[in-house]
Amino acid sequence: GRVLTMQGYGNAGNAPQTTGYRQSTGAGAVDLWEAYAGHRPHVAPSPAEEAAARIVSNRAAIAADALARKMGAGGHGASKAPYTADQVDEGLRTVVGCLLGDEEGKAGGGGLAASLASHLVGRMCVPR
Repeated sequence: GRVLTMQGYGNAGNAPQTTGYRQSTGAGAVDLWEAYAGHRPHVAPSPAEEAAARIVSNRAAIAADALARKMGAGGHGASKAPYTADQVDEGLRTVVGCLLGDEEGKAGGGGLAASLASHLVGRMCVPR
């Protein structure tokens, strides 16, 4: 902490002071998404649909990454991926179905879909 503070980085161990931030929930979140997506015809009508569209458009790379990282088997140190490419594809379909409101998929998605969802969260790149 001290070195970073001396170089002009960090917050010297204090919580940063923020103003004007409020988490959007409910109708406010819908209004915020509509304002964002309203003039962007390439953006899906809801955040969940946009996430589903991104997963579908990047499914080959996502599946390859999950298999290469041996998702569900303890990472790169594992001897082999515990799932086949077809199983990962089916799991991604379940995740997309859940994002689009498929109640049956939510109930029967199983551990693979949950592992994939967790993998996606861990691998997601979000600009700050």
